[in-house]
Amino acid sequence: MTEQNLMVIDNTTGEVSTFEETQEIVVGSDAVIKMMQEGRLPLHVQKLQEMQGLTAAEKEQLYSLYETPAIPFDSILNTVVAIVGVIIHEHLPYKGKDGLFHTGYFNPLFLILVNGEYQIVRSASAGNTMHAMNMIALREADGQQGWYLWDEPVKYKAAKGPDGSHRFVNAERVKLPKRAAKV
Repeated sequence: MTEQNLMVIDNTTGEVSTFEETQEIVVGSDAVIKMMQEGRLPLHVQKLQEMQGLTAAEKEQLYSLYETPAIPFDSILNTVVAIVGVIIHEHLPYKGKDGLFHTGYFNPLFLILVNGEYQIVRSASAGNTMHAMNMIALREADGQQGWYLWDEPVKYKAAKGPDGSHRFVNAERVKLPKRAAKV
């Protein structure tokens, strides 16, 4: 039997080194277990637990709704949809198709209403991630529910920017305050 050395790639620096027995390696679902041992949950799960006024069963229903297969953003391009909620989903560490382990990422999941049925739209756009964070923060600043399910739906048009990025453009024209009109 030949001896094999396990190689470790640092995803941040790209540095390759030989695995030492003293190193801790966290792989795939082990990363989830490690997070739980440290008392940390993914951001979207933390926010769900913090929601007031919902039973455990209602929270589970909301979570399950956001775990349904997402429809492609391009399938709703140039249409106006009613967004009824949003989360910033924390995708945990994973092994990619390239065979390497990756640290994970964040992306927005938009809950929309299409023909009376809830659908999830996933977006990899950095602009839509920032927009989702802003949607959540503004609602919370007004004392409303920002995560998961909004008090009132808002109509947005699904569009693509000149660079091909996904964007939601507010389709409901709001009246600006007079101080904004003096520019």
